[in-house]
Formats: sequence, structure tokens, C-alpha cells
Amino acid sequence: MRKMIGALLVLFSAAPTFGAEKDIVDTAVAAQFKTLVAAVKAADLVDTLKGDGPFTVFAPTDEAFAKLPPGTVEELRKPENKYKLEAILTYHVVAGKVMVADVVKLDGKSIKTVQGNPVAIQVKCGSVMVGKAKITKTDVVTSNGVIHVIDTVLLPPKETRADPKPASSRVEPKPADGDASLAEGFPDATEPGKVQVKKYPEYRSAVTKSDRATVSSGDLMFFTLFNHIQRNQVEMTAPVINTFKTPRMIEAPGARGEATMEFVYRSPREGKSGPDGPFVEVVDHPARSFVCLGFQGGNMSDDQMRKAVATLRKWLDEHKSEWVEDGPPRRLGYHGPMTPPVQRLWEVQIPVKEAR
Repeated sequence: MRKMIGALLVLFSAAPTFGAEKDIVDTAVAAQFKTLVAAVKAADLVDTLKGDGPFTVFAPTDEAFAKLPPGTVEELRKPENKYKLEAILTYHVVAGKVMVADVVKLDGKSIKTVQGNPVAIQVKCGSVMVGKAKITKTDVVTSNGVIHVIDTVLLPPKETRADPKPASSRVEPKPADGDASLAEGFPDATEPGKVQVKKYPEYRSAVTKSDRATVSSGDLMFFTLFNHIQRNQVEMTAPVINTFKTPRMIEAPGARGEATMEFVYRSPREGKSGPDGPFVEVVDHPARSFVCLGFQGGNMSDDQMRKAVATLRKWLDEHKSEWVEDGPPRRLGYHGPMTPPVQRLWEVQIPVKEAR
């Protein structure tokens, strides 16, 4: 086995590296990954994969996509199947820059994907297999990560690709602390469909940002933060918070702008504030009040977010003698990636201060 791995490393070390001046998406475009690029666009993942990263992408060729049953790609690119397509594509992405030498060392093990599920790694018969796909070209270095070319499209476990269904009164949502405990002093999730004002205590969180995000993007920011808490042995808490700092992001579907994602530390006394590498900063936040609208189910689409913010601003207009808007909207998710869509709890909030 050691001799075979050594031979593979020698072989792969000779593979040319190119495209380092381009990001992952631009490199894929230049290399004529036409089907993959079209799918990334349909899933609204372009700006995410053009982000800082670093990311590792197992990139299926056009021939790999052609192996799928006739009509599959066209069906997945329909707007109503965006959730399925996003799950499949993020199953090909790993947070961090994983060169082939690191992949080979995982023989017999698995690697965690951005989609949430792991994919198995095997070295056999002179080839490196990722799931059922064979790596045919390695270490295509880009400005924000690395690409390994594969000959088969990877499909995540079937249950994680189910369509999000509308929330039903017969489906009980998971409690706010069902996947991870709430941070110290945090109020419970707002009941779906209800508007309320809640006060949040001072808290500490790990924050990462993207300057060209959309309301729907976030998976890769999630795993940037996930790597941070793993590396620093910080326990995961609920909720995960996205703040949308560019007004147009809310007003226009698909618009891009500055967004942050944060993982809240269990206590403001845990760890220490300050930067942790180039992509994460641990920040202390003051106590603030928010007007909140609860949701259940699905993935919180751009349209839902826009309507939620409009609902909250209408409420604020009706209560302007009591509260005024005091910052950009944010979205809270109380679930883990494996929570069934119909059980997911969401919340849209606008920071407020008392009217004078």
C-alpha cells in the first residue's frame, strides 16, 4: 500500500498546475467545464465559489454529467429544483485547500463536504476514488483553492436531496435548541408567523464575510466558520446569523452585496476576540433589541426574505411611536444541515431602538 501511494504521489506531482491567477469559477470557465459552470449559475453559487475560500472542488467533466439519465441536468436547472441542485453541487466542495497528497492519505476514510455529508476516499488499482468518481486530473491550483477533475457526478445520500415542502400544522418544528444549545442568555426562537420585539444580551461570535454574496448564498461561509470552531474547540450553538448589509440584496432578487455569517460563542467569556487568520474575526457585540418574524420550513428564499423584511417594516411603521429601525436586517437559522426542511426554524430580524 505504501509503495502504491508513493507511486501515486510521484505521478500526481507531475500534474501541471495552472490558473492560480484565476478563481475557481473563472478557471472552470477557461477549462470548458460548460455543464458544471451552467449548473453553478443555476444554483446561484457563482459568487460563493468566487469568494475568498479556500475551497477544494471535485469538478465533474461534461462527459461525467452526460452519464446521468437523459434530461436530468435540464430538470435540475429548473428554478423549482434549485435546492436539489445546490445540494448536489456542494457535495462536490470541501472547505479548505486539500491537495491530492492530502486526499491520498485519507485512503479508507472519508472527507466532509460543504453539503454536510462525507464522501468516501479510496486508493485502488493506481487510481484515487472519491465516492464512485475517479480523479482524472489533480491539483489545478486557483487563486481561492484547488480543483481535482473527476469522471462521475457525485450524488449525496437521497434523503438529503428531498424537496423542501411547505410547513404544515401537522409537522412539529424542531425546538430552537434541538440541534445545538442556544447561546447564553439568548431568547427562544420566535413562533412561526408571529412578530415580536426581543432583547439580546452582549455576546461574542466568530464572523466571516463575503462582499459579493446573495441572500441565498452561505454554505461555504458556514464551513469557513465550522473550520474555525473545530480548530479552536469551540462548541456549536444556535442560532447561526446572517446579516445583509447592502440594502439592494433584500430589494432585488439575486442582487449581490456585503453579507456576514456568524457562529455565536456559548458565552461572551469564551475564547478571545480578534482575527483568526484572514477570513474569520471573533467579535464582541453589545446588547440590542430586534423586531422579529418567525418562519418554519424550507430554506428561506430571496422572496421570503424580502416579504419578511417588508412585514417587519410595516409593523415598525404601525409602531413608530415606540420603535425605529436601527441597522441592517439579519436572518437566524436554528437548525443543523441534517434537519428535515419541514422542521427547520428561521427568523428574520431588524435591529431597533426606542423612539424618542
